[in-house]
Amino acid sequence: MDFGCGRSALLNYFWNDGKRKLYKYDPAIRYYNVLDKTPKDIVICTDVLEHIPEIYLGGMIRTIN
Repeated sequence: MDFGCGRSALLNYFWNDGKRKLYKYDPAIRYYNVLDKTPKDIVICTDVLEHIPEIYLGGMIRTIN
C-alpha cells in the first residue's frame, strides 16, 4: 500500500507482476480516499508525516500500522 500516494505512480514501479494486489490511499485524492483496512504485507509512506501536526502523529502512525 502506498499510504499518502497523492497522484504518484510509485507503486507502478514495484511488484507490478500481476501476482499482488496494490493499494493506494490518500484522503485528499477522491479516487484514492477510501482506506482498505485489510492487513498489508508492506506499507510505503513517503513525504507524508512532515505535513502532519505533531499532536496528530501518534494517531497517524496507528492508522498506518
